[in-house]
Amino acid sequence: MARPKGTGKYKPEYDQIAYVACVEGGFTVSKVAKLFGVDRATVYRWMDNHESFRDSIKSGRDKFDTMTAEDSLLKRIKGYRTKESTQELKIIIDPETGETEEKLVTTKTVNKAVASDVTATIFFLKNRAPERWRDAKHLEHTGKDGGPI
Repeated sequence: MARPKGTGKYKPEYDQIAYVACVEGGFTVSKVAKLFGVDRATVYRWMDNHESFRDSIKSGRDKFDTMTAEDSLLKRIKGYRTKESTQELKIIIDPETGETEEKLVTTKTVNKAVASDVTATIFFLKNRAPERWRDAKHLEHTGKDGGPI
């Protein structure tokens, strides 16, 4: 994405640029300001003065947040594989100079399977299909021929 010149003057094409930056990169107002080469106060002023710019940033950030949360939830529902590394602090001594240096060294890397999360699955099902997965069933008690008990 081409970086616009930082004149501090708003241009209508900034709406789409800001939207894409927020959706694809999760940009904050500070990062949007850097993208346009202006300070945060300028971005806030543009947001106050240009509804389309404000809406682009808001909807872009909302979409990014939603996609991130949904992706994380689906990952927890399905389970996933990951690599996990352990590191130790080693002291390395230079044999020629005797100088010491502390260095983090990876001592072990393992492939790990993370099981699906039952709580995440329940949350997903209750919200995706509440009519099938709600906790309470509503029963109506009536007497003979639908009269009072």
